[in-house]
Amino acid sequence: MQNSIFRKSSLESISSPEQLNDYIKVTNPGVIAILAGLVAIILSVGAFAIFGTISDTVQVKGIVFPQNGVVDVMSLAGGRISDMRVKVGDFVKAGKIISIVPQDNIIKQINEMKSIAQPDLKEIDKLISQYESMSIISSPVSGLVINVMRTGENASIDKPIAKIIKQEEYANDKQVICYIPVTVARKLSVGMEVQVSPDFAPREEYGYMQGLITSMGTYPVTPDEVSYALGGMETYSGLLPQDSSIEVRINLTVDPDSKNLIKWSNKKGENIQVSIGTGCNIMILVKKQRPIELVIGGNEGA
Repeated sequence: MQNSIFRKSSLESISSPEQLNDYIKVTNPGVIAILAGLVAIILSVGAFAIFGTISDTVQVKGIVFPQNGVVDVMSLAGGRISDMRVKVGDFVKAGKIISIVPQDNIIKQINEMKSIAQPDLKEIDKLISQYESMSIISSPVSGLVINVMRTGENASIDKPIAKIIKQEEYANDKQVICYIPVTVARKLSVGMEVQVSPDFAPREEYGYMQGLITSMGTYPVTPDEVSYALGGMETYSGLLPQDSSIEVRINLTVDPDSKNLIKWSNKKGENIQVSIGTGCNIMILVKKQRPIELVIGGNEGA
């Protein structure tokens, strides 16, 4: 049977193998490069979908604070402050005299007893001890003074004359406090990884401090509770959301080899002095997933 697929004239024109080359069109090298690039992209996307990760995060504002909180220094009696010996920013040792609030009525009793012919020395000693305990106010803890009354102001038994952050002078016992809306906080749990960047240090340049969520409140906080927890430092812009929120505390990871004793993602951050009261941007890593899991999960939910 005669082959009718090819025209007779075409077959006759190819009389040698050398002529066959003239009829074969060689693919353009540029096209091959484009195809190779597309294949590489497809393989890269596939590898990322299987082996890569996408993080679900929560971002909030926070403030650096000591783990031990704030101690109120109270006066045992009212009166005019005659001598305030500390100021905001001072570090005080436990037992240091920080203020004098003279009790004139006790001094009057002491002078009256001394003026009689046969004074009761034991009673006088008792009054002197009472005067010292009620007039001389010492710091109950070692720490940083963050709030203090001034000389000449009137002290009362129901108002702190000073607020002190309890901490050791050279220890890294800092944590970060933030307030997160209840609806968002449901996604969080103790132990989640956190990345903390001081407001004044760009994350792109200095990296971030590493930490973990160590405690979460059970009930929404009130403004008074926030004020008590922060010792009056809650004025940091953006710290407390408008929505009903709970308190979340984050412990910064300790790095004994770091200059500031905090573990950073970038060595440059180790030179930063992170002070109490520093405002921070916080990123909480809620979940890490492979992209393919998101696709599969979306299809299953469809």
